[in-house]
Formats: sequence, structure tokens, C-alpha cells
Amino acid sequence: FNPFDDRGWLLLQQAFEAWVAPRPTMRLLDVGAGTGQSRRLYCETVGEYVGIDLSPVAVAKARRRFPDSSWHVADACQLDFDDESFDVVAFS
Repeated sequence: FNPFDDRGWLLLQQAFEAWVAPRPTMRLLDVGAGTGQSRRLYCETVGEYVGIDLSPVAVAKARRRFPDSSWHVADACQLDFDDESFDVVAFS
């Protein structure tokens, strides 16, 4: 099993959809989103995707690759979002 080939990503996406039953109105926070590779698991099934990562370099690359999503340099232990801002939190 290689989670980084297309088959691996598909298996992870199917597991996410089975466990979460995502809806187009959901807001998802992806912790440790890095350069945005994991975004592909969620974006077709949730309404809003927000990715955070500690690395400014990774977040800058994610912003260039996927400008339609929201990206933040942030520490998951000190988030600057209101309580209950997200329906789902994923850790990539």
C-alpha cells in the first residue's frame, strides 16, 4: 500500500467518505496540510476547505497550487478560529 499513488489516495478518500459522510455545507480544517497534497481527499465532498501548517514555505506552495482554498500558517495548539468554526477536523 502506497498512500501517495492514485490508488492509495482513492482508498483514503473512500474511508473519509464512509466515516464522515461529508456534505456540501461542511467546513473542514486540515491540520498539517503541508503543500496541499491531501486536499484532494476532501474538496469534492465538503463545502469549504481550510488548510493549516507550521511551515510558511509549504503554505506558500499550497497557495500557489490551490488558490481557491484557504491556507494559513498556524500551530494546531494555538488556532485563531472561533469555537465551532468547523464541522470536521482532519489531521494530514
